[in-house]
Amino acid sequence: MIKFNLSPKEKKIPLIVEVNPFAKNGMYHARVMFAEGATRDSASAGKDNGIMLNMEVWKEKEERVSLRYFRPEKNIFWKSPVTFLYALENSGSEEIRPKGEIMVYDKKGKEIGALDLNLPAIPPGKIYEGSRAWEKAWLFGTNKAILSLSYGSGSPKTLEDTIFFQMIPWQTLVASLLGAGVFVYIRKRKK
Repeated sequence: MIKFNLSPKEKKIPLIVEVNPFAKNGMYHARVMFAEGATRDSASAGKDNGIMLNMEVWKEKEERVSLRYFRPEKNIFWKSPVTFLYALENSGSEEIRPKGEIMVYDKKGKEIGALDLNLPAIPPGKIYEGSRAWEKAWLFGTNKAILSLSYGSGSPKTLEDTIFFQMIPWQTLVASLLGAGVFVYIRKRKK
C-alpha cells in the first residue's frame, strides 16, 4: 500500500507489482506518478508528483546434483580392467563442478585403491555420463566399490553410493576346473 499526499487530502492507493517468473536477475526501475486532474490528459499536464521504485529480481542459488546410476559394466569380470559406469544430473540452478573418486575394496573389506574422477563442470539441467576403469584388478569373488562426490560452494554437499561386483579371473576358473576334474578322475579310479 502506498500512501501519497494529493492536495488537499491524503489518499491510500493500492499498488501491485507483478514480476514475470522468468525475469532475468538484475535491478529494475519504475517511476509511478500521481497527479491531480479531472481527466487523464489534465493530470498528465500537471507537475511531476511521483515516486521511483527500485526493484531487484534475484533467484536463490540452488546447487543440487543427483546420481542417476552407478554400476559395473558387467555382472562378472573374467579379467582386468573392471569398468564402472556412472551418470550425474545437475537438477539445480547453478553450474556445478563436482569432485570425487571411486574407492575399490576387496572381498575382505580392505581398500585396494582409488580412482580419481576428473569431472567437468555440469550446466543446470544437464546430465554427465562417465566411466572409469580399474586396471590393477587381481581380485577374486565379490568386491565392493564406493563412489564419493562433493559439490557446491560454501558448505559442500556429499553424495555416495556403493556397488558390488564379481571378479573371477579366467586363470583361477581354469585352475579350479582342472583341479575338480583331477579330483573326480582320482575318485573314480579308486573305485
